[in-house]
Amino acid sequence: MDTLARLGGDEFTIILVDTTIEGAEQVAKRIVEALSKPFDVRRHALFVTSSIGLAFCPDDGDDVAGLTKAADTAMYRAKENGRDRFELFKPELQARLMRDVAIEQALREGMEHKRLRLVYQPKFSCVPEQRLSGAEALLRWNDPVLGAVSPADFIPVAEATGLILELDRYVALLLIRQLAAWRDEGLNPPPIAMNVSARSFQEERFVTHLFNCLKQYRVPHSLVQVEITESTLVDRSSAALGNIEKLREAGIKLAVDDFGTGYSSLAYLKRLPLAELKIDKSFVDGLGGKDEGDQAIALAILGMAKALGICTVGEGVETQAQLTWLVENGCDFVQGYLLSIPLALADFAALISVNGGNSEYHPQDAN
Repeated sequence: MDTLARLGGDEFTIILVDTTIEGAEQVAKRIVEALSKPFDVRRHALFVTSSIGLAFCPDDGDDVAGLTKAADTAMYRAKENGRDRFELFKPELQARLMRDVAIEQALREGMEHKRLRLVYQPKFSCVPEQRLSGAEALLRWNDPVLGAVSPADFIPVAEATGLILELDRYVALLLIRQLAAWRDEGLNPPPIAMNVSARSFQEERFVTHLFNCLKQYRVPHSLVQVEITESTLVDRSSAALGNIEKLREAGIKLAVDDFGTGYSSLAYLKRLPLAELKIDKSFVDGLGGKDEGDQAIALAILGMAKALGICTVGEGVETQAQLTWLVENGCDFVQGYLLSIPLALADFAALISVNGGNSEYHPQDAN
């Protein structure tokens, strides 16, 4: 009495009649297990994965379209959770799906109507004293309908929809325009870092766009720093490696963000022209206290970076004990709320102008 149909591509629908949640889960489990076994094709063992979403009538939908949409939403949840599994539809999944759609549409309009802005997280040297040495540009978005949308919400949506490529280019243009404006005002801004997604690093046009913006606004390459994730670091695609080489040749420094939280290759650390490793906040949180694990990891990163001639940045410094530990153990730079919160445009411009804009700013000067 059950029905199996192919909707198109690699998507299939199964209709189970007169069953329970337990019965449907048992069928889904059997399908996942059966498809996970190797298929012998011309003496080659081929493997596939399956992701299954379960929805029930009438609770999750009382017509074909509604029920199919609910099952489809649950299926994508199974994909997000690692594939080769099944997930039940839950009402909150639909709410999340609708919010993601709203975020995507609003984000496109936000870029078009210039509703996104940059704030600047200052970065300070550790020795001899905490002096302004740079900043990280962070994207902020306040939508007239959605309100303030966190990067933790809109960045994953941008990545899932491919909008991240346009967003990265948008941020590069915003930053370079601002650097040019500061220089026109007679200020001497320190190098500003921008985060670039792994997707953009697989595209040659991002670096081309970056270079074109720098040329158009006559901004020295030394004023821009690019931050990438560890997943980008180990990307062996010719485009990613080519982009890294182009940045090196142009004199644009490269930093690895949230170091220690992904899958790093020590061989790549040695071979690639990296300027900085940023110790993730999750490790910095345990410094200066009793967390021996965080201290051991931080010491390993600091020692490795020093041996390779790479500078280190402690992220998310919030206590004096954390700062003292990082300074005493040879960290080069620090950033975090203890020293400064992310600053709006006017506040950061005022910070740059202290002492004639020569990057001799001390955090206590703002008190």
